[in-house]
Amino acid sequence: MITKEITQNIKNPISSRNDFIVIVLGCDQNYFSGLWVTLISLSMSTTTKKKILFYIFDGDISDNNKKKLENQITKLLDDFSIHWLNYNSESFKSISSMDGSFVPYSRLLIPEVLS
Repeated sequence: MITKEITQNIKNPISSRNDFIVIVLGCDQNYFSGLWVTLISLSMSTTTKKKILFYIFDGDISDNNKKKLENQITKLLDDFSIHWLNYNSESFKSISSMDGSFVPYSRLLIPEVLS
């Protein structure tokens, strides 16, 4: 069940959206460079004092790349967290894949993450 997998991976559920800025993205290893640029650009450009919560639907990004990204963002932001969300891509097998990847469909799960 998708919801169960997602909620088990979220350590800090969103209690008050006024206290946080929430960013939800999906990525796999093939598009990691785009995720990197997006998060680093945002981290370099933001002037907010609010905590930023990044929720990333993880399409098998390597642990090494995750660690590198987290370390780089730590240099740029004081108050943030990254939650790597595992999900069952089998749920999307009845839908045509996009170049063999079902990561773009992970966006359909955003309401479950934000509820």
